[in-house]
Amino acid sequence: MTESDAVAFGVLERVSIHGPVQLEDLGRLLPHYTWNQMFAAVDRLSREGRLELQHPDRCT
Repeated sequence: MTESDAVAFGVLERVSIHGPVQLEDLGRLLPHYTWNQMFAAVDRLSREGRLELQHPDRCT
């Protein structure tokens, strides 16, 4: 498993456990990865259709 695969696995695991999370919260849930690693994994997963990104409501 490559480092980027490990980050992607961590992202998917945290989302499956915690449900929808904001990127900032995901960064706190994955403290052993850099922001760039996490963001790249989220980007790749969303492009592959394995993760859905949503814009938060203005009130949150």
